[in-house]
Formats: sequence, C-alpha cells, structure tokens
Amino acid sequence: MVDIRDAVVIGGGSQEVKIVFFGLRARNEGKKVEQNLSNAKQTLRHRPNESIEDQVKRLQEDLIEMCDANIALRKQLGAMTAL
Repeated sequence: MVDIRDAVVIGGGSQEVKIVFFGLRARNEGKKVEQNLSNAKQTLRHRPNESIEDQVKRLQEDLIEMCDANIALRKQLGAMTAL
C-alpha cells in the first residue's frame, strides 16, 4: 500500500510527480472497482437448475467481490483526495 509519505519520497518534493502518481493510483483503483463489480454481476446471473446450496455459495462469493470493490473505491477516493 502506498500513502502520501511514499509519494513525497518518490516525488522528491515535486508537486507534478505527486499529482501524476496519485492520478495513476486513482485510475488503477477505479479499474479494480469496475472489475470487481463486473465479476459480481456475472456471477449473480440466474443459472437454471442450480441447487440452493450452490446459489448461497455464489451469493457469498459475490458479497466478497462487492466488498473488494468497496475497498478499492475507498482507495480511489483517497488517491483523488490526495490530489
């Protein structure tokens, strides 16, 4: 995990480098959010003849995927705030 202290070291005090760094981080976290939510959406699609146990297992997996998306969204917002 990278935080603002790392950006200062990486950037050597240059505002432009910090802005690019956090801009790239925000973009990458946004891509993670999109991927996690796409995965959850795909898994949630109805499957005929699926047992209740399999449905519950899929729902559990999707909830984890959605939690991962929320964590990535929080990181994205943090990177955007650092800009």
